[in-house]
Amino acid sequence: MTSMSPTQQHPKNVLILYFLMILIKSGTKYSYNNWKQRKSVWYSLHDYPKKNIRFCAEVLKYESYNVSVTNMNTTNSTNIKKILAKYNGSGDNAVTYGNAVYEYFKLFKKYNG
Repeated sequence: MTSMSPTQQHPKNVLILYFLMILIKSGTKYSYNNWKQRKSVWYSLHDYPKKNIRFCAEVLKYESYNVSVTNMNTTNSTNIKKILAKYNGSGDNAVTYGNAVYEYFKLFKKYNG
């Protein structure tokens, strides 16, 4: 997640939306459009790294199914970049993000087999 303040204008963050979706399914009423709730979720993810990592993985898993990828180790670089880009939203900035993060993905894959 970026260090951007939760109240700054920015594209809808997929991680916050996913987190809200989980809370809604649990019976809690949340709305992305309510900045106070979004701020609360942002700090919850920011202040608890284990929760952030869990939801980051869940978002990537969710997005992988959206591009019909069942195994990140056997798909091509184009699909991986799409998945990583979706983590950061949509548009040119998301594509740039996906391309940059793909370089880290290659390193993780190299050293973690």
